[in-house]
Amino acid sequence: MKILHVASLAARESWLEKALREAPVKLKFHEVHGSFEGMKALRSEAFDIVFLSIRPLKSSLDFIDGCRTSGVIVPMMLLGRKKDSDLMTQCCERGGNGIISLENTTITDLLWQIFFTIQHSRQSAQNVELRNRLEQEMLRKSEENALFIANQRAMLREEYPDAGAVSTLSSQYLELLKRSIPLGISRFTQETKEFLPLLLEEKLTAADLFSMHLDALETILKTPGRKSSLHLMNRANILVSQLMIALSAHYQQKAERTEISPISFDDFASNGEVY
Repeated sequence: MKILHVASLAARESWLEKALREAPVKLKFHEVHGSFEGMKALRSEAFDIVFLSIRPLKSSLDFIDGCRTSGVIVPMMLLGRKKDSDLMTQCCERGGNGIISLENTTITDLLWQIFFTIQHSRQSAQNVELRNRLEQEMLRKSEENALFIANQRAMLREEYPDAGAVSTLSSQYLELLKRSIPLGISRFTQETKEFLPLLLEEKLTAADLFSMHLDALETILKTPGRKSSLHLMNRANILVSQLMIALSAHYQQKAERTEISPISFDDFASNGEVY
């Protein structure tokens, strides 16, 4: 463990090095005097924790402020003779990690405070790193989802330029999609049967349905908290595929019935083919 002590010439805590050297753990102690030397030491070497006893104490607070502004994340603690709640507040506001009160503090207490502060600082840094990675991953997935939707729309417009007419069913389909994602395949079939008559009433084509599906899918993908975009899109594809198959089958059957519809006696008579 490497400890840096930044002190002032007028308040050199020479006892600190002696006390830490007597601790039952392996420590490397380095002491410098003044803010300039402290910053220089932090730039040239890595430390696990920094103790500050620059006088006046405002100089120690300014040192912490300057370090945090420049991106130094090493835990920093003030060394004070007595407990001071106001000073503690100022220290934390500047980015410090607290105050070690030297009054009635044993070496064991000092070591526990050092270990606890270092561990807490490392965990905080890991949490920040993890949060940054998650945010970057979410941004990457968001960009991939946007590209996927754009490509799907482009292919749809290329094949069916007129697809995508505004439908009053858009909001209903969005709610249907939200409900259907966690459902099983058997429930998908039931949802399809109930929604199909609404599509037929609107006289929507399969291309219109798919355009409406992309709008709803885009809205859901942008919803915060979604764990797996791939799972979501797979489930959504099952629903829209079943609806498109059912819709296409209905229009095909309707066309076939129209083509083979029987000619009535009145039709023959009107054509003059009955003598």
